[in-house]
Amino acid sequence: MPDTYPPAGDGLIFVLDIGTRSVVGIAGRQQGGLFHVAASAMQPHQRRAMIDGQIEDIEEVARVAGLVKDAIEQQLGVSFQHVSVAAAGRALKTTRASASVKLPVGVAITAQDIFRLENSAVNAARQLLDAERPEVPYYCVGHSVVRYQLDGYPFATILDHRGGLAEVEIIATFLPTEVVSSLRRSMELLGLEIDTLTMEPIAAMRAVIPQDLRLLNLALADIGAGTSDIALSCDGTVSGFTMATVAGDEVTEAIIKQYLVSFGEAEQIKLAAGEGAPITFTDILGFEHTVEADDVVATLQPAAETLAHVIADKIREANGGPPAAVFLVGGGSKTPGLASLLADMLALGPQRVALAGTQFSGKVLNEDAGLDGPEYATPVGIALVAADNAENEGAAVTINGKRVRLFTQQSCSMMDALLFGGYSYSDLMGRNGRSLTFTLNGARTVLRGEPYTAAQLSLNGLAASLNLPVENGDAIEIIPATSGADATAQVSDYADGAAPIAVTLNGTPLAAGLVALINGALVPADTPIFDDDIVDIHLLRTVADLLAAAGLAADGAPVTVNGVLAMPGHLLNDGDTVLCPANAGAAPPAAIQPAAPETVTAPEAPSAPPAPAIPQGNATPAPEETTAPPAATKPQSITPTEVPSSEAPTLAPLYTSDTTAPQTTTAETMAPAGHTPLPQPEPSAAGPEMVQPDIPQPASEQAPAEAPAPVTQPLHAPLGQAENPGRTGVPAPTPPPAAFKAPPPPDALWAPTAPSPTEAPPPPMPRTQSLRIDLNGKTVVLPPKPDGAPYQLFDLFALVDIDPAQQQGMVEVSVNGNPDASYLSEISSGDRVHIG
Repeated sequence: MPDTYPPAGDGLIFVLDIGTRSVVGIAGRQQGGLFHVAASAMQPHQRRAMIDGQIEDIEEVARVAGLVKDAIEQQLGVSFQHVSVAAAGRALKTTRASASVKLPVGVAITAQDIFRLENSAVNAARQLLDAERPEVPYYCVGHSVVRYQLDGYPFATILDHRGGLAEVEIIATFLPTEVVSSLRRSMELLGLEIDTLTMEPIAAMRAVIPQDLRLLNLALADIGAGTSDIALSCDGTVSGFTMATVAGDEVTEAIIKQYLVSFGEAEQIKLAAGEGAPITFTDILGFEHTVEADDVVATLQPAAETLAHVIADKIREANGGPPAAVFLVGGGSKTPGLASLLADMLALGPQRVALAGTQFSGKVLNEDAGLDGPEYATPVGIALVAADNAENEGAAVTINGKRVRLFTQQSCSMMDALLFGGYSYSDLMGRNGRSLTFTLNGARTVLRGEPYTAAQLSLNGLAASLNLPVENGDAIEIIPATSGADATAQVSDYADGAAPIAVTLNGTPLAAGLVALINGALVPADTPIFDDDIVDIHLLRTVADLLAAAGLAADGAPVTVNGVLAMPGHLLNDGDTVLCPANAGAAPPAAIQPAAPETVTAPEAPSAPPAPAIPQGNATPAPEETTAPPAATKPQSITPTEVPSSEAPTLAPLYTSDTTAPQTTTAETMAPAGHTPLPQPEPSAAGPEMVQPDIPQPASEQAPAEAPAPVTQPLHAPLGQAENPGRTGVPAPTPPPAAFKAPPPPDALWAPTAPSPTEAPPPPMPRTQSLRIDLNGKTVVLPPKPDGAPYQLFDLFALVDIDPAQQQGMVEVSVNGNPDASYLSEISSGDRVHIG
């Protein structure tokens, strides 16, 4: 096989039908009113790259489609640059709308007039859909004309007619842009450009039901592996679409459960059952069996009845009642007995429901007779739609100077053209930046993100909007929309220029200046704030602020700073030494103790019950103290202007240590011998509302006779030692540049007990890793499959000691306690599976 083939000539159409279980490709030409199929190929998926007709694994789909493309290129000796495809109806939305236009007197209606009229109706349909689902962007993949009217009279076509008022009613079909983008990307990986995109039910109807038969009320059901797409015709047009996610796989699964075979083997058994001869197969345990075809049909009966019931309900719902006849196409339509079951449920005669091959349309010449089966109706229909478009000379536009082919000959808006040209919905619409919501000093604070900048559009040099129709040769210019920046904040934004400083009060080193806590933990000034954080910021700038936070009162005694008398409003500086003689022996409460001490020298004290956590508003509780001496203080919030009681300062503890927390002392235990402790007033009523349970005090404990030695602690703990219970998994960052507005830094400081609100979920386990599962109560390690495909439930039967010859009734199967698990369910690490 040569490395390259010459490009395919004009008129050679290449089609890929990308299904849930396989990819079918055909190539051919339209000649003399017939489509001549010149080559075909089919390749099954080796893993579940498609689910219910929608692409899940883009690269895997591209790989399988590439095998089909290579096979057809080898047969014909040419290479393809263009392809026609169809989308399944899984996410299909249909909307009916109409439009009208006044015509100039005496002027014949042109094809361009009809194009603009239909496009107006499509835009009306899009507006109806946008009003219903504004959060989901949709792409119009086509529309069908229900009827034309000219001056109130119905017409099959209004081309070249004259009149005063032209009207059209259409049914427009839309798909989410993600579906279209996944198809386009899969083809781009193969170096293919999409010429035509249509819907699978539209393509199947084009192949099976000729235009003149559409005067009848007919239904077509395209039953694939994952979806059943349904199209309806009436009065000469396609009148509606619908779909169901029940299809051939449900029937195949019934065989898997009954006979313990692989999926491929079950498919062969299902097809062979329609021939009536005995069927021989090998189950997954290696035993060979021979069963009668009637036994297989009886096994399929419940699943086939369910499938027929769902399809019949969908047809009645979309059609308003039973149609005159039903055509069945797709691989699932060959399920034995399905046609008769569907006829019974629709109250039709058995001759009114039939399998349909491509020969029904009279428009296809298959050089390979095997392509006449119902499973080939969709790929041949795609080819016929592509041939129709080729006769109309495919349209193309330029976007910022780059030529883009439009894969539909029907009306197309600027949005459709730009989406297919590779622009995303956010490029066209933009979005405002995300808001940031947190609690600051007890008040809910919301910062709004920046507004987006709208896209700038022009069509042929004139300002335009997204809903304007585009035509062949139009020039589109776009400056994409710019999304607004997300709101960000950090502690320093609310520090009023203050910075953390270190001072000494009566021999104890303390933090002052800016004292900031997030979720109860002391943080530096450059710490970013995230959604739902509880932020408390305290500014201890003056002597009065420091004494108030420490719960000390000068009682008129002189206060010195660095040995010099100081007034209460004296501003503190880094390294200041403050003495308050009236309370010289009293240590400040834990509220302003430095974080994570390296060394602690203190007399032993009798143990006391641990202090319970004290909730403060909706703040995350501070870490529970592991040891506390008698008469431990109760922390309470402070501000620089309030002086809390010496008994219950409310500022949350600033220390967080994963080794030993500093012991909490009170003015009573630190008082020198002979000194009478200050009275303990009631908490101020003006303080924030809080719950403070009483802490029992052992009756036998006495205060020490002498004051303990001063506690020697570092002013700031090393960053790696502190924990933040409210921000687990998010470390305090090292000081970043001034413009820093980044997400949380790596896990270094906070305990990684749970992901932060902004932390991305872990990536899924690669399929190249072994799986560890519980199978019938035993741990089993499954090595990766050679092809990287996932394990499915039926794969595990080979690991279970089951003798089919001794089986009585159905095998009991459950996955994680679910007895209704599908045999096609993917198995993941940690699953509990029972087979017996």
